[in-house]
Amino acid sequence: MNSENSFELAQFCCQVLMSRKAEEMLVLDLQDIESAPANYFVLCTGTSEVHVKALTDALLRGIRNAGMERPRLEGDDAYEWVLIDFFDVVVHIFQEDTREFYNLEKLWGDANMYSPDEEGQLEEVGPVNQVLEEKE
Repeated sequence: MNSENSFELAQFCCQVLMSRKAEEMLVLDLQDIESAPANYFVLCTGTSEVHVKALTDALLRGIRNAGMERPRLEGDDAYEWVLIDFFDVVVHIFQEDTREFYNLEKLWGDANMYSPDEEGQLEEVGPVNQVLEEKE
């Protein structure tokens, strides 16, 4: 998948997850990081185990309805942290405590960050490290 298609897939995932009230949604652009396992990470938070399951189910249903190949899925046994792996795009759906503990934003601080607007269109926010410093 080329980087433009990866970006579109990340944006599609954001739109589906936003339709189910995912919280703290952001996208990390990892393309310029040599050791990165994907082009993009999509991160969001669910408010409970039930919400994380609903977000996961909605995204898998959206992918199926769009005629895309089923991604690899991990963490669907406990719904603390579900990882949905499209290879070039990896979606992480967390419960709040788990997201805070693993803090992927800080781990991938060299990445560029995007945030979806109200319609789910991704807007560039800036480098993760810079954005995190401004929040502190």
